[in-house]
Amino acid sequence: MTAQETAGPGTWAGGLRPYAVTGGRTSPRHELRLESELVAGSRSPERPLGVEAQAVVALCRERPRPVVEIAGIVRQSVLVTKIVVSDLLDSGALEIALPADIEPDHPNVLEAVLVGLRNRFGDAKSA
Repeated sequence: MTAQETAGPGTWAGGLRPYAVTGGRTSPRHELRLESELVAGSRSPERPLGVEAQAVVALCRERPRPVVEIAGIVRQSVLVTKIVVSDLLDSGALEIALPADIEPDHPNVLEAVLVGLRNRFGDAKSA
């Protein structure tokens, strides 16, 4: 049995509670859908990843994974998982997976573009 399988509900393998995992934040920076698929990114994060973030990246290295599946595997709420995933998208450790045959107006394409723009330009707002 893996550490993830033996962890109790509402805890990561390391035993951290949700408020510790998210640093007290209650909403993700990115609006991710439950079915948004993620893959390991090509960039290395500038700072070391926590245990929970490392677990998410490891899962996404195996194959594209939807947010809801990641939440189920790590046994954490979808909201907490979205916050961790959002941080990983910002760091470049994760990317939104886009199938080759996807339509240009598909929500995953729009999410990926938005994440890319935020990573490139930060929170710049138009006047």
